[in-house]
Amino acid sequence: NNVKELGPFLTLVINEALSAKEDDKSLIEPIEDLRAIVLEDAVLRKNVETMFTDAKARQAETPLNTPAIADFDHFLHSLNLIVQTSPAFYTNGASQEAAGLIAFPINALLDFPMSTEAGYTVFSNSLINQQFRKILNHWSIFLES
Repeated sequence: NNVKELGPFLTLVINEALSAKEDDKSLIEPIEDLRAIVLEDAVLRKNVETMFTDAKARQAETPLNTPAIADFDHFLHSLNLIVQTSPAFYTNGASQEAAGLIAFPINALLDFPMSTEAGYTVFSNSLINQQFRKILNHWSIFLES
């Protein structure tokens, strides 16, 4: 049930990220560094482009009925918004007890791209994984503040 609640949140993030991308808004440092890592490596850049193209071609909407991520820059701006936002707290209906499974917003952005052949290659890259660790650490600091 709470996974369904993630859909509207992600739709908002994805739409806001499109505007941020069009306005060329700045990214936080670890996300800007991720962009640089990808753009500086021609093979990695091609795999990232292919990952998002293949994912979008497979399905224009995610299982949560959110729009697909258009491309790498759209993903970066979506990620940028997520890591500057606190996750929502969901309850199990009238009981007001904390909900069990809470979907991870970044994972929801990457479900389809990661499941492509190019996505497997991208996320097998140690530089990408090291940079995601830095991004998640940045988010952790934000969440602790």
